[in-house]
Amino acid sequence: MPDRTVIPLDAARTKQAGALLARAFDGDPTYVMVIPDALKRTELLTWLFTGVVRHALRRGTVHTTSEMEGLACWLPPANVHMTFWDTARAGLLPTPL
Repeated sequence: MPDRTVIPLDAARTKQAGALLARAFDGDPTYVMVIPDALKRTELLTWLFTGVVRHALRRGTVHTTSEMEGLACWLPPANVHMTFWDTARAGLLPTPL
């Protein structure tokens, strides 16, 4: 049985965490409608969620399990909105408006 102990995400696993979230949201009707090409959607969602995880690590808390079976990103109320600089640091400046 896998160890499901909740642990803080190691920043070295940011890209892996972004890919996990991309897989979790890949079938979301909104993302399917906005990015109908499945291959492109996987690529873009991985990029997007990697930036989200990067931001959450910097301004909040990210937890997972040792085998990364799930992921939770928390931001305190004061850090919910990303500033221009937060967006730049997360690597999300090219995000389409």
